[in-house]
Amino acid sequence: MRRRPPASVLLAWLVVAGAAAASTAPPAGDGSAAAAAAAHLLELEAPLWPAPLSYTHDCSGAALDLRGAQLSVKVVEGDAAAAERVLADSFEAGRAAWACGGAAASKGPAVRITVLNASCTSPACSSAANDESYRLTVGTDGVGIEASALFGAQWALASLTSLADARCSVACLPVEVDDRPRFPHRGVLLDTARNWFSVADIKAKVINPMARTKLNVLHWHVWDSQSQPLEIKFNASFWLPYSQEQRYTQEDARDLIDYAFTRGIRVLPEFDMPGHTAVFAKADPSLVACADCQPWDGQGQPDVMCNQPPCGQLKPEAVGVAKQLLTELAALFPSGVVSTGADEVNFNCWNNATVVPQQSSDYPAHQAKWTAVLEGFQAEVASTLAAAGKQMAVWDESFSQWGLAGTPALPNGLLLFAWSSPEAAAAMTDAGYQVVMAPWRPWYLDCGLQTKDSGEGYNWCSPLNTWQDIYSYDPLANGGFNGTAGDPSLLLGGEVAMWSEHLRPSVLDYVVWPRAAALAERLWSPAEETQDAAAAEGRLRALMRQLGAAGLRVSPLDWQGTDFKFELLPQWCDTAGPQLDSAGADYCGPATSYRGVPLTFENLVEASEAA
Repeated sequence: MRRRPPASVLLAWLVVAGAAAASTAPPAGDGSAAAAAAAHLLELEAPLWPAPLSYTHDCSGAALDLRGAQLSVKVVEGDAAAAERVLADSFEAGRAAWACGGAAASKGPAVRITVLNASCTSPACSSAANDESYRLTVGTDGVGIEASALFGAQWALASLTSLADARCSVACLPVEVDDRPRFPHRGVLLDTARNWFSVADIKAKVINPMARTKLNVLHWHVWDSQSQPLEIKFNASFWLPYSQEQRYTQEDARDLIDYAFTRGIRVLPEFDMPGHTAVFAKADPSLVACADCQPWDGQGQPDVMCNQPPCGQLKPEAVGVAKQLLTELAALFPSGVVSTGADEVNFNCWNNATVVPQQSSDYPAHQAKWTAVLEGFQAEVASTLAAAGKQMAVWDESFSQWGLAGTPALPNGLLLFAWSSPEAAAAMTDAGYQVVMAPWRPWYLDCGLQTKDSGEGYNWCSPLNTWQDIYSYDPLANGGFNGTAGDPSLLLGGEVAMWSEHLRPSVLDYVVWPRAAALAERLWSPAEETQDAAAAEGRLRALMRQLGAAGLRVSPLDWQGTDFKFELLPQWCDTAGPQLDSAGADYCGPATSYRGVPLTFENLVEASEAA
């Protein structure tokens, strides 16, 4: 439990906070000054986000000035040289956010790190099994960090950065933090296919703030039907970016992987198949069924022709090409887990682009036929990843919709992302699968992004999932775990998903933060510390200030996602022809309103809302 400071210190803080509020006090009777004082007190009392397992201080010592801090690393067992290199990079990354300014002091306080076991010092061994616990002490004589493994030491440095509070000093000493996460998988999914983001933007707007908030998995959704931006070497025609400037080389991927690892983050790649693959028709039309089919909604339920244009998915007989892609890319990414998506596969597309109505008497046979085909395709994919030494991950339709549990297409021990049936997570673990929660309601960050006048249907999952919604959703309570159902040890954690249909690079940080930070605390902190979003608001405001000092644009805490000037769509729509649905509506029509407009932050977001 966190220990409160002595009553005398609390009183002193209240006096200071009250004096600060009084200097800009509103008219008598207005409660905002008291609220501001209370919020300031909360920031001082508990400055860390996410809330740690244990945090104590008593303010008996002077502040520690961090200018010129000197790092030393001691490794009890393992690769000391590699650990020192990684932690030196982690230390420098954190130091940049301390905001010390000016020339560094010739010699400042010591930052002494002791790592008990440094057997894992590269991305290849970064996994949900890593020990992330740490102990951090800060006194007038310097900083001490003890960690079982490299990862805990990195999170201790992240906590030190939070305590520095963009002021280059740690106050209210001595401070002691004992900490470890509640869940080992705390992620952000980033879709780089609907819209593309530069390596620099991914680092600055996603990875850096992830590290500040102890989020540790970047789930990279690499390609989709609109573009395939990652270099493929066995067949260069499969490298299908929007432009020569909007692409990633394999060296770019390695750079991102190494950069993330230095900050405690592992990159989990996703190569969706057989659905979401229309883009490969540009390289070889024979590989893709129902390419560019219109009307794209197919007039059928529950299997439309595609979930958004352009239509098209790999044919079952193209599984050999899918296996070649996976073999090359599994070798590129050191992650022990590789996702093949396997979501939103549309059987009408495989059925010669012919819709079978939901009420048709032959629908069950249609469903059974194509489920068997999907099972064969996915079994081949699973065997390819197993041969590469990778654990396969897929979205939850294979379990909940297609009934593939226990088949070679869904091997025991596989990882499921629970997005459409999160309430079945306990049943998934009972069947022997690991689970990462990613419920569209309330953890999809794209829901509700629109203009104030957007009509119903523009954004399929409106309204916005607010930070309070994200914070208040507990994976165990909402996953069907009740003491008898489910194996909590197989529930690894969760992710927020930044699907990029309604996004552009200039607003990436604005859309993601601070909402992703709400997930960070939900998954890191003890359950009893995350019961009240209102009680967490003061600390979240402090984090927002720190992120702003680091150069990020963050959205207001009361943000509703309706402050965009345009109805943004995948970049593919910028140049695509009309994409008609069965009612004659053009999916890409709204893109005409911003063609030729520089898509800067100022041109996309209403100023009054972003202030």
